[in-house]
Amino acid sequence: MMPELKNLEHLPLPLNTCRPQWLANIQQRAKASFDRLGFPTKNMEEWKYTDFSSLSRRIFEWGAGPAATDLRDISFLEPFTLLDEHRLILWNGGYSRVLSRVEGLPTSVRAGSLAQFMEKDPTLLEAHFTRYADSDRNAFCAMNTATFRDGAFVHIPPGVHLHRPIHILFISSGLPEKTILSLPRTLVVAEEGSEATIIESHIGWGASGYLSNGVCEIVVGKNAQVEHVLIIKEHPTASHLGYVQVFQQRESRFRSHSFSLDGALIRNDFSVGLGGENTECTLNGLFTVAEGQHVDTHTFVNHKNRAGRSRQLFKGIVQGQATGVFNGAIVVAKEALQTDAEQSNQNLLLSEQANVFTKPQLEISANDVKCRHGSATGPLDESSLFYLRSRGLGEHQANHLLTCAFAEQTIEGIKSATLKSRVSELIAERVNKFWKGAAPWGV
Repeated sequence: MMPELKNLEHLPLPLNTCRPQWLANIQQRAKASFDRLGFPTKNMEEWKYTDFSSLSRRIFEWGAGPAATDLRDISFLEPFTLLDEHRLILWNGGYSRVLSRVEGLPTSVRAGSLAQFMEKDPTLLEAHFTRYADSDRNAFCAMNTATFRDGAFVHIPPGVHLHRPIHILFISSGLPEKTILSLPRTLVVAEEGSEATIIESHIGWGASGYLSNGVCEIVVGKNAQVEHVLIIKEHPTASHLGYVQVFQQRESRFRSHSFSLDGALIRNDFSVGLGGENTECTLNGLFTVAEGQHVDTHTFVNHKNRAGRSRQLFKGIVQGQATGVFNGAIVVAKEALQTDAEQSNQNLLLSEQANVFTKPQLEISANDVKCRHGSATGPLDESSLFYLRSRGLGEHQANHLLTCAFAEQTIEGIKSATLKSRVSELIAERVNKFWKGAAPWGV
């Protein structure tokens, strides 16, 4: 039986009474879907390894934006930001004009508050907002849509190539003895022939009591190229739910690099529809999970047309009594002839108590295709450890080096050398905490 949906009923209307009727209708349908679906349970195949029962019993409250005192010192953002980036910052789901930095963008590019652009250009937003993410089947997507208040919007006109990345930072901050609900929402529309790198970071600040439930919709127009770098580093005791839906048009290229680095409970869903001919999609991902934490990653790549190419590589690093999940599906439609699809999942267990559940899947309805998948899980290679120790490296140093080397492949495809270096530093910092004082496998 589904948990009753009582914990959102007391929340106020997410938008003021001036919201357009089309949005009101969408939110009403999303609320009905959420009421029907309820929180997922472990009896459902797609959710059987992840327990949301504690979330379903909580009473959520809206999170406030940053106080003036919070703005005096934002040095905690420095490990995530780059000097050569445009920056949109949202605090507990609300856009912060004070902290954002969009100067230098071409005048034709729109970047800022989703709610504000909804008032300025409702026709453009109506054509894309909520048109890709599925609120009918995904309860958390329905929750986000039904309670939508604000988010980040990026629109890149035809033929525009952005030379600096646009970085969207979602900051969630909790309150003692309260569970704050943060609802990140992102809409990126890259028109025909455009090119851009979008960085999306989710980070925690202050107290731990919050749930971040985000939805990101990305439209990649004909012959456009979009790189999406997702970094999740929530408070170690917070929960993060993320749903990324991508729609690709003919001859487009989409590359995703996702890094789930911290959070008590993380569930990520990546869904890509290769809707046009000659489309190309790359999904690379890494999750690192420590004692008592849980990361659940699901991917769904849907080849709808001929001559599509997709590559998936997801790696997991699991320490202590933590748990990781990877469930990846490739679907090839009858019309998708000459599809070339590949999926790989590799997991590194840093203790005998660590667990990973992996399920790569292929569903092929077309002839003349090349599709393959594979999975491997195990500890660090003993011979490599012996070699490094024989060359004078200490135990911690050797373990750290091999673990970082395992993760390196997931960042190789990032275009920006500066961004690649920054992500590498975040991974190294996380891995260092795993091995500092930890006993090696089998001890």
